[in-house]
Amino acid sequence: AGIPVITSQSFLKEELTGAGYGTSGHLMTVIGFTSEGDVIANDPASPDNDAVRRVYRRREFENIWLRTKRYDAEGKVRSGTGGVCYVYWPDRPTPSRQRVLRSLGLV
Repeated sequence: AGIPVITSQSFLKEELTGAGYGTSGHLMTVIGFTSEGDVIANDPASPDNDAVRRVYRRREFENIWLRTKRYDAEGKVRSGTGGVCYVYWPDRPTPSRQRVLRSLGLV
């Protein structure tokens, strides 16, 4: 429906294929999905503007975004974000966007 969501996640380098880094806290903007269901995200931790648009494996992305507990680089148990996301939309959304927002209980 053209409404991106900003997700909060933390992960070790090996937990998100293609990221190339690990983080104790990071925001990404999910802008869509591939035909296979993988996540298309704008990742501000990318090395340059051309690399901002990334495709991440859906299962890996869901695991790091939805979990409530994780291990840090030292192997200690830490809290996870538990699926936190931010949703922004225009003041006057189109009828199709209004339907989506309504179906999610956001308006």
